[in-house]
Amino acid sequence: MTKKRKYANFLNDPELARWYHNVQKGALVTGDVYLRTLGLYCFINKTTPEKIIEDAANGGLRRSFMDFVDRQMAGERPKAGSYVVRFKKVLNSWCFFNDVNPNLRSVKIPGANLSPTLYDEEVPSQSAVALVLRNATPRAKAIISLLAFSGLRPESLGNYNGSDALRIKDVEGISIESDGVEFSKVPAAIVVRQVKPTVAQLSKKGHKYFTFIPSEGLKYLSTYLNLRIRTGEKLDKESPLITIAPRGRSKRDNGVVATNDITRDTRYALRKSGFELRPYVFRSYFETALEMAEMKKIIPHNWREYWAGHMGDISARYSTNKVLPPDMREEMRNAFSKCCQYIETEHLTIVEDRNIGTNRKFLMLAGFEKEEIEKMNLEEMPTDELVKLIRERTAKDNQDKYNSQPTNRVEQKVINDNEIPSLLEQGWEFVSSISGGKSIMKKTIMEYKLF
Repeated sequence: MTKKRKYANFLNDPELARWYHNVQKGALVTGDVYLRTLGLYCFINKTTPEKIIEDAANGGLRRSFMDFVDRQMAGERPKAGSYVVRFKKVLNSWCFFNDVNPNLRSVKIPGANLSPTLYDEEVPSQSAVALVLRNATPRAKAIISLLAFSGLRPESLGNYNGSDALRIKDVEGISIESDGVEFSKVPAAIVVRQVKPTVAQLSKKGHKYFTFIPSEGLKYLSTYLNLRIRTGEKLDKESPLITIAPRGRSKRDNGVVATNDITRDTRYALRKSGFELRPYVFRSYFETALEMAEMKKIIPHNWREYWAGHMGDISARYSTNKVLPPDMREEMRNAFSKCCQYIETEHLTIVEDRNIGTNRKFLMLAGFEKEEIEKMNLEEMPTDELVKLIRERTAKDNQDKYNSQPTNRVEQKVINDNEIPSLLEQGWEFVSSISGGKSIMKKTIMEYKLF
């Protein structure tokens, strides 16, 4: 099922369709973004693509665009310069495609290179990532581990149009048995392939490279793959590492999850854990961990760049960006193993930093009520005392459950998609999407009857 593009009627114009498809040859997503941006500019200014070319030819576009910039950046809800500058890029692209110079170079846009929405975004700590993983579904755990522990981009797990994704064959040393999957190499290399015939690349720069996934990531990945086997899916080397739920197979026959759905899974886990962060922050987490390893002289800089999928400097062209000999790959594997202390989260029992917000979340997960937490001085509370409180509460809860008879009651309901974040915070679980912008949610309620 192909999503209808906004302003798709513009493509009825043969010349505009040629421009759109030409932009798409660089990146599919850029083509769609440029089409929407041109359509929005025409809508706001009550003009047409043809009139834009006409105004550019007689010098009127520069003046009208300067007025447009002033209007966009003033008023009660001013736009950021980084938002406005995209209109300039699109107008330049459309005009130059028609052999007309729009003369917009002299138009200044304050803050064009700034991203105000990312000012306060912090890279999560290891304990914060551990918390998100605890609140994630098996599929989301696999996705998050591939982003946070291997540094993959979401597009590698499912590209923009859902035409390709990393597949089981791209994981080194994996074997599929009747009772599950096994890995012969730990950490295992993951090869991000170069897809020559298409612009919907798995690698942003279009080059082939590999990174590693450590033992914790392999645990989450194997749990997810084994779950797919138990539910009746026939896995083979060509199966996508991440696939859509069985109920959604009719939407895309190849089973590949498009990038939007990959990021949606991780976003749900982040919101459920109380974090207003972008899914892409997991890749920042990976690069920050490698930066720490580089500072400790565990790895050289060009290895860090290579695992993150960067092209690197000119020296990298003649070293890591070539086909690497087996002995260098093994050296990389050994070095990556030493980096895992900064990447993996399983060894964490409680927050070791002084992140008060994260400590509060751990207390809530242990069963403390909000009123109880408010009475605690978390800023000055020693870590060992915090650990003691959580262990005592957990032990008490376990004892209460041991002395009682549990019964489970599952509630399900159909809700609008915009209700999902709030319900996740209330303990509901996402089941699947259905038509009409609705989804199914469920909540397991465990009730205890004392003996």
